[in-house]
Amino acid sequence: MQNSGLAAGLARQYLTPESALPGAIFSVWHNVSGAMLAAYWRRRSAPTSAGQPAQRSR
Repeated sequence: MQNSGLAAGLARQYLTPESALPGAIFSVWHNVSGAMLAAYWRRRSAPTSAGQPAQRSR
């Protein structure tokens, strides 16, 4: 499932409470890994039209 909160809620309601654990864990993982990937992409310089890395202004 794409929505980890929905997965955890459905599993908790219709299955055992332990079956909600993967949805809860991956909800946290998606938030952490997404933030790390966004930070990495932000620091990475984009290539110019000539194929050379662009200079970042500070």
